[in-house]
Amino acid sequence: MKKYFKYLIITAMFVFAVTTSCEEDKTFFVVTFNSNGGSSVDSITVNEGAKIVEPAAPTLDHYGFDGWYMDNNIFEYKWNFAHNTVPENIMLHAKWKKKIYTVTFNSNGGSIVEAIENLKSGEKIDEPAAPTRNKYSFIGWFTDNNTFANEWDFDVNTITEDVTLHAKWKEKFYTVTFNSNDGSIVEAIENLKSGEKIDEPAAPTRDKYSFIGWFTDNNTFANEWDFDVNTVTADVTLYAKWSLKYKIVEFTLSTNWIVPAGVTFVDVFCVGGGGSGAGDGFYAGHSGSGANGGVVTYMQNVLVVPGTSIQITVGAGGIGGVGTRGEGRQGGASSFGNLVSSDGGYGGVSPPPNTSSQPEAQPNSGRGGKRGNDDGTYRENMQGGDGIECPFYSTGEKYGAGGAGANTAYQQTSLQQYGGATGGGDSGYGANNTPENRGSDATFYGGGGGGGAFSSDHTYSLGGNGSSGIVIIRY
Repeated sequence: MKKYFKYLIITAMFVFAVTTSCEEDKTFFVVTFNSNGGSSVDSITVNEGAKIVEPAAPTLDHYGFDGWYMDNNIFEYKWNFAHNTVPENIMLHAKWKKKIYTVTFNSNGGSIVEAIENLKSGEKIDEPAAPTRNKYSFIGWFTDNNTFANEWDFDVNTITEDVTLHAKWKEKFYTVTFNSNDGSIVEAIENLKSGEKIDEPAAPTRDKYSFIGWFTDNNTFANEWDFDVNTVTADVTLYAKWSLKYKIVEFTLSTNWIVPAGVTFVDVFCVGGGGSGAGDGFYAGHSGSGANGGVVTYMQNVLVVPGTSIQITVGAGGIGGVGTRGEGRQGGASSFGNLVSSDGGYGGVSPPPNTSSQPEAQPNSGRGGKRGNDDGTYRENMQGGDGIECPFYSTGEKYGAGGAGANTAYQQTSLQQYGGATGGGDSGYGANNTPENRGSDATFYGGGGGGGAFSSDHTYSLGGNGSSGIVIIRY
């Protein structure tokens, strides 16, 4: 028994000696990890020729880990943990790549918007063309669906991960505006949904016109809005179409007028021919006055008989000057048969000193302006009187305006005066023996001619011609 224990102790001592000798002969190497800015990775000590277990991958904001490499920066030799063994102390280097993301657009029932792919971390994206959706208006893109609390700002927000943007919509509301084309105001109809019909508003009113209807095209009036059929799909303006309640006829030449069937009453606006202005006076230094406009007569509900012929007479304007010096001439009378008549305007005058220097006043006629005095006074009275507007045919024009009187203060051209509004002739004003001394002709129906300014050669100081009259009827 003692002999057995003796051999056991000797054997144990031999094994320990051999084992210790082998451990002392082994070589150990260190594998160090350079994470290139990522999170740290602990080094590993291994026996020569051993393999190592791949450590947990490091992390780096905005980057994806792409393996360990023997060479830094170039990253040509990747370490294969399944096959490579450690031959010496080595350092492995982390390779990184920027993360690539995708932005997806959920248009929530609108038209398709393509995703934007291959986006690097930190990039911004351009806002895509807005989607469309029937009966809705696009509001914007949001990172949260349904709640829509966080709108994506394309000028500020950057990509840091895959993201889906959601379209926010609001139901469209439209407005119908009414342009009454000088009629009474019709209020717009607002907050209309796409596809709605609208009730026809109360018709507007307009003096002397009848309302026809509402149209989508102004002036041409080819497309009438049908309130029983048409629906609102966009903001729209509707335009009122009108027709004159009465027919208006202008007579600028004498003629016979046959009363139309069914017409028993007419309104008549009758203007006589304007007088002509006077030339310079018979006394040295005296100029002529302007002429009166034709007399204006307005009569309503003049009884006529259908089918009968009525003589329309349009008075001629007076011819300026009598001979080389002297008074203006009266314009011709105008008439509507023997029912309505208007005298022509009186011609201008060139009286002796200290006497009236303008024609006698006539009712409903623009009076001719006075001539000025030798010292330039009476300037404020030299302008012709205004004409009269037709009450049922508003064109902005006035009929029967008086002509202006010429200045008598020799060669004071700044004293020229003007005919009445609208259509009376202006006065002469030029230097001695020039055409500018002549009064100008009247420019509108029934206007009086302007007076001529004094000139030593009296052929240059004729008064202007009056305009012919006019007859206007409404039925």
